[in-house]
Amino acid sequence: GEFEFRTPRVEKKFVGELGELMKDYLEYLRDSVGLSENTISNKQRYLAAFNNYLDANSLRLTDVDFDVIARFYESQSYSLPSIHNCNCSLKLFFRYLFDNSLSEHDHSVFILRDAYRGHRNVPTTYREDEIQTMLLSVERASAIGKRDYVILLLAAEYGWRSSDIVNF
Repeated sequence: GEFEFRTPRVEKKFVGELGELMKDYLEYLRDSVGLSENTISNKQRYLAAFNNYLDANSLRLTDVDFDVIARFYESQSYSLPSIHNCNCSLKLFFRYLFDNSLSEHDHSVFILRDAYRGHRNVPTTYREDEIQTMLLSVERASAIGKRDYVILLLAAEYGWRSSDIVNF
């Protein structure tokens, strides 16, 4: 049969006065800032989650403080990169509200820095025992396993770069 590898679309609903401000903010990002649809969709996901959290707990924008933000994150099952993205989305939204006089207070101060470090360092060298372990872990009974083994061998023994291996 056929398989479809798609995730179901979940409609992101914005409710209340804050939801309308969020929609306006997303339109501003689309029309004036010129962000891509993927970036806007990403921001929309986090803003909708925050909007739904506030609505479910009968909270308003004026109620937002450190505790509300902390409880929001506790209610979500975000990974560290997702927390970082959500922080950025909320902080910029709150600044937009304050800068455009749509909020009396700058709620972006309640978004604390997270421990996210963008790019992790990939080791540039491996110890000989690590290389041996890697080579021994490859299953060489199938054609794909043999191919993978040769690729690793070329990189480990001759120091070929991935582009050299691909071109070969």
